[in-house]
Amino acid sequence: MVMPLLLEGLHGVVARWRSILAWGILMIVLGVIALATPFIVSLGTTVFVGWMIVLGGIIELGTTFSARGWQGVLFYLLLGVLDILFGLLVISRPIEALGMFTLFFAAMLFVAGTFRSCMAVFTQAPNWGMTLASGVVSILCGVLIAADWPESAIWVVGTFVGVSLLMRGISTTALAWGLRGLDQRFEGRRKEKPLQTA
Repeated sequence: MVMPLLLEGLHGVVARWRSILAWGILMIVLGVIALATPFIVSLGTTVFVGWMIVLGGIIELGTTFSARGWQGVLFYLLLGVLDILFGLLVISRPIEALGMFTLFFAAMLFVAGTFRSCMAVFTQAPNWGMTLASGVVSILCGVLIAADWPESAIWVVGTFVGVSLLMRGISTTALAWGLRGLDQRFEGRRKEKPLQTA
């Protein structure tokens, strides 16, 4: 009884399985391109992040001008100016910024992996071995990236962007293929309805 209701609720999404499949294939293609050209993607990602920081600074300045009577407005004005200056610095020196982002990324992997490993050992929740293994892999990745720095800056960001796009593309394509099966089931149910009413 639950399954037919679930299928009815999904009907609007199921009908668009072809567009979801197209998005999945596009993400897979972009992921493969990113993996083939990691340095270009790394630089592009760095410049994009720089522009996002500049945009955040501009928005911060805009909000400070709308709250001129507030005493803390000077602090937010300073933050907005610093964001814009930092973003422009990232855009003008993308290679140096890429090196900095790579070190930051390595540190994040190391810290997150250490935290995950400690949580797994101390809590010993169900399947804690998998969590521990995931934490150890994160620590190793962080150490390897830091040990290979600054050469690792050439490929790390672009490779992770490519892998992320590729995995999301594969999962989206799998979802679309599953929705295609549901769509065929809907078609079968539509054909059966006239026979049941007769």
